[in-house]
Amino acid sequence: MSNLEKIQKGMRVFQILSKIVLVFAIVGVALTSIAAVLVAADISLLFGSVTPGICLLLLAMVIRYGAELEQKTKGGKI
Repeated sequence: MSNLEKIQKGMRVFQILSKIVLVFAIVGVALTSIAAVLVAADISLLFGSVTPGICLLLLAMVIRYGAELEQKTKGGKI
């Protein structure tokens, strides 16, 4: 394996890891925002009826965003 191939493989691994970190950061910010809103509204996080719906919507957004990033890196159209 040449040096160029090693560098390309290392960059691909770094790219995948950076996407994972980005998704975790987005989810973390979203969950923190939700928690802040729920605490400010004096609603229990465990028993709030709105919480599961919001979490599912955020999960769907993160999954879609990840799929779009993957398509962009592969050169496909969205």
